[in-house]
Amino acid sequence: QGEFVNDWKDQFGFIPLISENIAFTSEGFTHSYTLFQNSPSHFANMVDPTFEIVGLGIAVENGKMYVVQEFSTKPIAASSTTTLRNEILAAASQHGLVPIQHSGLTHVAQGWATSVAGSDTISLNIAGQSALAVAKEKTGISTLDSFISKADNLEVIKSQVTNKLSSYSGEVQLGLGVEQSVTGGIYATLIIRQ
Repeated sequence: QGEFVNDWKDQFGFIPLISENIAFTSEGFTHSYTLFQNSPSHFANMVDPTFEIVGLGIAVENGKMYVVQEFSTKPIAASSTTTLRNEILAAASQHGLVPIQHSGLTHVAQGWATSVAGSDTISLNIAGQSALAVAKEKTGISTLDSFISKADNLEVIKSQVTNKLSSYSGEVQLGLGVEQSVTGGIYATLIIRQ
C-alpha cells in the first residue's frame, strides 16, 4: 500500500518495462474490466504484445473493489546470457575461428551494452566517449573493430553476432556484452581484435 510500481519493480528484480492499470468500482469485477476496456491508455496496456507477464490484484474495502493489473516483459536470466555467449563462441569455432574471450574487451563491451540499454538507443559511445576509444585506453590494444545489435530475443542476437564473426578468420580476441533495456529490447555489443 502506498508504493508505486517502480518502487517494488526494483525490489523484486524486474528490469524490463512495467506498466500498471488501476480501477476502483462498487459495481464488481466485470465493471472494472469494462472501465479498462473503455480507457484507451488502459486498453493499450492490456493488448500490448510486448507484455508477456501479467499480474492481477483485487481488494475489497467498504463496498468498493480495487483492481490492479501489472504488465511486464520477461527479464533475461543471467544463465541465458552465459548460454548465449557460449553458443556464440561455439558457432564462431564452427566457422573456423579461434575465438578467445579477452577480459578487458569483455568488460568494456558489457559497459557499452549497459550504456546503450540504459538509453535504449543504438550508440557507438559510452558516456559520450567512443566505445572503441574506451577499449583502446583500457586494454592498450590499438587495432579494434566493433559491432552493435538490438533485437527482441536472444536467438536473433545470436544469429546477428555469429554472422558478424563469420567475416573474420583465424584467431580473434573478443569481448561480448549483452544487456536488456527497460522496454525489453536486447542489446549485444562486440569488440574484436584480430
